[in-house]
Parts: sequence; structure tokens; C-alpha cells
Amino acid sequence: MASRTSTGIAMGVTVTIFIVLTLALFVLTLVFFGQKNKITQDYNTLRDQQRDIIEASERNEDRVQTLMGERQNNESLVAYLIRSNRELKRLAVGNADVTVDGARERVAGSIDLSGASLLGYAEQLQAERDQAFRERDTARSALRDAQEDYEAEIDRVREIEASLQSTVSRATGRVDDYETDVASFRQGVDRYEQRLRAEVDEDRSEYEQRLDELEDRIGELTQENLVLNDTVRKLRGEVGSAFVSPRDEFALVDGEIVGIDPVENEAIISLGRQDKLSIGLTFSVYSDPSELRRDPETGEFREGKAVLEVVGIDNTSARARIIRERRGNPVVPGDIIANPLYDPAKVYKFIVFGSFDTDRDGRATAAEERRLKALIEEWGGEVVDDITGDLDFLVLGERPILPPDPGLNAPRAVVEEHVRLRRKVFRYNELFDQAQSASIPVINFNRLMTLIGVVPN
Repeated sequence: MASRTSTGIAMGVTVTIFIVLTLALFVLTLVFFGQKNKITQDYNTLRDQQRDIIEASERNEDRVQTLMGERQNNESLVAYLIRSNRELKRLAVGNADVTVDGARERVAGSIDLSGASLLGYAEQLQAERDQAFRERDTARSALRDAQEDYEAEIDRVREIEASLQSTVSRATGRVDDYETDVASFRQGVDRYEQRLRAEVDEDRSEYEQRLDELEDRIGELTQENLVLNDTVRKLRGEVGSAFVSPRDEFALVDGEIVGIDPVENEAIISLGRQDKLSIGLTFSVYSDPSELRRDPETGEFREGKAVLEVVGIDNTSARARIIRERRGNPVVPGDIIANPLYDPAKVYKFIVFGSFDTDRDGRATAAEERRLKALIEEWGGEVVDDITGDLDFLVLGERPILPPDPGLNAPRAVVEEHVRLRRKVFRYNELFDQAQSASIPVINFNRLMTLIGVVPN
């Protein structure tokens, strides 16, 4: 019984002690928690204040570490920056208490740095001052040399004046004699000039009259030549027609289809620029040469299964648009083409005259005219000089411009150039009139390029 009582007392004491300790621990916890909150609040306040001065990410930068190393006597970085800032303002404007904006305004109002530093500007001023001193010393030396030269020149001029005075005195008498001789010579020159002008005017009038007569005679002969050539051409045609023999169907075949472009509805034919093909020429398409026969009733050639129109020309081939095609019988590679009027053996004759600007540079030159003639001959044509009955085309360039008549005192080269241009203008008009009267086609450079299948640049 006594043992149970002592045990109960011990348990009561233990529980009491535990409760007291728990209460003490709770009180300490509340105290510590309150102090922690205060410390945390103070820490956040200090961190915000430090952030206003420097960011945590900036503390390890090289420039910040350099500034930290430049401090003196363990002063703070802010104190070092304030001291450095005041020292720089004092050096720049002489007042350490002025603000940075105020210092900048004072400097900008006095000098124009244009992006340079004050030290660079000071060094520039120093260099300019040294250069000015050197130029001053050089100028002083040059001035001394010039003064010495001036004094020496004065002495030389005095000697020349004395010599010149003596020479003038001797020459005065001779000048009077020369004036008399010059007046006599001038009179003789005036008489010779008048006589020479009269002879030039007479020769010019005679030459122009003779030139007009020759030009009129050339025009008459050209007209007679055209009439005769036309008569000869008609006679040749009548004689040729008397000996025309029928051609078999194989002789009428001009070429064949070598390719088809169904997307563009075009065919590639075996004829090209070397065959004297021209844009717009049409051909009938046949499956076999045996289809090229005349209808016994009408005498006309039978209609082909399609009709082609040439739209693009290369050297050995050409592109032709299919403008008509028989349904169910399409154009295929291997088909033959024919045009009874097309004759690749015919040699077309051209006259090329005038100024041509084939390279589009704004200047017409003789070389471009020669290049145009060479292009015609390369195509297979023939370039002639005069209009005949068998001429096919007259290619005219820009009309020559005739300048005003040269004056009486114009140099001989100017007069000859004017005569040459006058002849060229007359020839241009003469060719145009003759071609019009003979119904010969007159074309320009662009139409010629289309005819021979060349696209000008």
C-alpha cells in the first residue's frame, strides 16, 4: 500500500514537471518566433536599402571589384564614389558642389566636345597650339627671307629700268618706221582678201549649181533604172512561168514536227533562223507527204489536219502556236509541215540607210550600221546600194539632221562636212520617194528584227 502511494506521488511530480517544462518551452517558442520575425523584417529592410546602392549581381563584376580596390582607409564604396565625383567636377568646372547636369551644361556652353573627352579635347588644343607656334616660327623665317629677296629685287629692277630706258629710246625711232611699213602692208592684205573672197563666192556658186544639176540627173537616171528593172522582172516572171514544172509532194515538204508542248499548245518545228523563217508565218500540218496533193476538182492543195503560226525563232528550230487542229487527229512528232508560198532558197535584197542605234545607248554610229548589215547577211539576205526592180525591203534609220549653212569664213573642213550631210539628207529622201513610188516596203530597225526573227535588246 505504501509502495503504491509513493509511486502515485512520483507520477504526479513527473507530470507536473512535464507540464511546467512544456509551458516554459511554449513561452520560449513565442519569444524566439517574435524575435525571428523582427530579425527577418530588419533583414529585408537592409536588403532593400542595399539594393538601392548596388545589386547583388553587380558585386562580382570586374568594374565593381576595381572600384573596391581603389578605396582608401577602408572607406565605403559610396564614400569613394562621392569623393571621386567631387574631384572630377572640381577638375572639370572648378566647383566640386555643382551637379553632374550643371557641370555638363557649363562644359557644353563653353566648348564643343563632339563626343570626345575633356582630356582628348585638351590634348587637341595643346597640339593645335604647338602647331600654331611652329607655323609662326616658319612664317617669321619666310618673312625675313622674303624681305631680303624684296630688297635684292628692288636693286635688280632699278638696273632693268635704267637699261630699259636706254632701249626704249633707241626703239622709238624704229617703231615709227615700222608703223609706216605695217600700214602699207595692211592695205595690200585688204585688197588680196577682197579678191580672194570674190573668187571663193564664185567657186561656191558654181559648185552648188553643178551639184544640183548632178543630183537632178541622178534622180532621173534612178527613175529610169526602176522602170527598166520592173520591166525586166516582169519579163523574167513571164519566161519563168512558161517553164514551170509540177513538183511532187515530197518537194513541197518544208519541215517536220520535232516536239509538242501541250501546256502552251505549241509545236517545235525543224526550221529556224538559218532557214529564213519569220514571225507570223503559217504552215499546214500533214501526217504523210502523200497527203500533199491537189484536189482534182478545185486544183487547190488539200486541207491539213492542223495549222501552225510561228511565234518564236532560234537558229535551227522554232516555236509555233497551234491555231487550228482537227478533232481526233492531233499533231504529233514526225508530222510534216508545208507552205506553198514559203521558199527558203529565196535571197531577200535590202537597202540599209540612215542612222541606227542598235545597242540602245542613245548614240547612232557607223559601226552600228555595219553591224546591222552584217546581221542581215548572216540571216541570208543581201545588202545592196541602189533600188532595183528586185529589191524586197528598204530599211531606214533616223533621218539625218542638216546643220545651218556655214558662213563665208568657215574652215574648209566645216564646208566639206556640210556638203556631205547635205548629200546624205538628199539620198535619204530620194530612197524613200523611190521606194514609195515602186511600192517597195519601207521598214525600220524593230520591224527588221521581227522579220528575221531576232528580238532586239
